[in-house]
Amino acid sequence: MYFCGQIMKKIFEEKPFLQIKATNKTFLIEFPKNLIDIFNQAIDDQWIQITGIFILEKDKITITNDSKIEYTKYQIKKYSNPTDYVALNKMEMNKYCNVICIVVGYLEPKQSKGSDWVSTIIITDESMETNKIFVKIFSKTPLFPFGFNNGDIIKIKNIKLIKPNIAITGKQNEVKLIYNFFTNNLYTENIYEENRITCLRNIYLENNQKYVRQLKICDLKETCYFDFCGLLINRQIEKNNLVILTLIDYTVNCNIKNVICDEEFANNMILYVKAWDKHAEMAKSLEINEIYLFKNLRLSDKDFILIAHMSELRKCTILNVDNGHVLRQSIYQEQEIYKESFLTSILSNDEIPYGLSSLQTVPIYNIKISGLHRIKATVKFHFPFGILCLYFCRACKLTDINKNSIEEHVFQNSNCNIDKINICRFILKDTSGSCVALCRGKILEYFFRDENFSIHSTKPLDILIMSVSSDEGFKHHILDAIFDIKNSLSL
Repeated sequence: MYFCGQIMKKIFEEKPFLQIKATNKTFLIEFPKNLIDIFNQAIDDQWIQITGIFILEKDKITITNDSKIEYTKYQIKKYSNPTDYVALNKMEMNKYCNVICIVVGYLEPKQSKGSDWVSTIIITDESMETNKIFVKIFSKTPLFPFGFNNGDIIKIKNIKLIKPNIAITGKQNEVKLIYNFFTNNLYTENIYEENRITCLRNIYLENNQKYVRQLKICDLKETCYFDFCGLLINRQIEKNNLVILTLIDYTVNCNIKNVICDEEFANNMILYVKAWDKHAEMAKSLEINEIYLFKNLRLSDKDFILIAHMSELRKCTILNVDNGHVLRQSIYQEQEIYKESFLTSILSNDEIPYGLSSLQTVPIYNIKISGLHRIKATVKFHFPFGILCLYFCRACKLTDINKNSIEEHVFQNSNCNIDKINICRFILKDTSGSCVALCRGKILEYFFRDENFSIHSTKPLDILIMSVSSDEGFKHHILDAIFDIKNSLSL
């Protein structure tokens, strides 16, 4: 049993009482004489929480020796009676109830045969093992514009089964997100609901691949049908009826053998989707650097590359992912984790993440060819000992620290545009020799995060550099991410 309220005052009669206020009602709590010490600890305006065994009669509560009492300065979170909710396998046909469950799928709102819209949420809990329930929610307008993330936990009030594994909500229903799996945020002050969230979240983490069709690159294992949300980074038209799409989601597949990292992304981070016939026409219209959701892909089993097919025989579709949608936010989150992991690895002695872990450390003296190299070196400033603003034109590769010169060039060439970056030169030194490297981007921001920062490292740092051969010798660029390689080469 559970009860909580705010203490109004103490009352001393034949027995000690606390007058408290709870749910806009006034109650008297009677203490037995052997618990007078606990009674004396009470302070006006504090909150009291009672659990265990006690007697509740209208507006009076009698404490027993089996009661547990806790005082707190602030309001104690509400606690719902667990009987308010039922396990999914205990739902009865055509009888309304309330449930707390895990989202393992969500279908965008569609117009029904009438004028209503219908949204579908696919749910499960620990009582269902690998089974799921499809919940149909009818409304006059489309609901849930940003959808749900797989792993979100929701509570649904006024829901009933109409067929095995198919349920609908009543007119007076409530579908509320109480835990966002993507952000790890709770949206409840209910102790019982918090406990259920902890339980269901652990179950989902242990069994998510049994529940969910939508997979990430890191989840792909063997030939299967699946849904995938990713960022389109390249589109290649092979034939009139075949387009190959290159997609990433910033996760890494550990099952890929022979990791190759001679491109912007290693082969264990890429999914190639072959779109045939009518799907090829759709694929031709997709925009590079946009996020899309692919439904019903078929994965081919390969050792060193991930290839999926869009088949005419199955209902394959490509959907736009709106701004603000949880799927888009999930991609951005993975991107930030990826960038942060890469940056951290360069500025510490940790292993290089993802595909670049296969790069061996080389002495600076042995860098004789253009390419990506991993070195361990101490770092100090090179003249002019600070950040320079470099103005440049990518179209003709003209660079200058004088903005006026670049502006004059752009004025004379209508196809050119001015861009600028902050750069700094560093001296990198190991036991074999030294070199001067250009630094920019996130690493430069890291070095100058403190106004009084001065760099002269005595401990070697794990650093990635892109070395480019020129008439004047090698030019070296400190990289802040794999996808900066092409930009470094263009400067």
